[in-house]
Amino acid sequence: MIKIKKIFIRIVCLGILLISTGCFGSYNLTVSDYNSLKTGMTIQEVSEYIYGECPLMSESTDSFGHMEMYTCDLDDGSTAILTFVDNELFSKQRV
Repeated sequence: MIKIKKIFIRIVCLGILLISTGCFGSYNLTVSDYNSLKTGMTIQEVSEYIYGECPLMSESTDSFGHMEMYTCDLDDGSTAILTFVDNELFSKQRV
């Protein structure tokens, strides 16, 4: 009986550790918030919907302007790719 209690306590502690470190259920953006994003929004406006930071995937500057692409993890397990041109949301894709 004591051995079962020790195992149970270890499992509970491991679960708490995984949740608190973000190893389980970690996301930057909810699907609902993703659907609220509209082209033309500034990076600052979009950042109000994002939890933490989305990694910068690509950045370039050409005759069309300065482009940045970010990847964000959604709460349903999919990924959002957000493309900004001159600090405004140009496109969004969900993969």
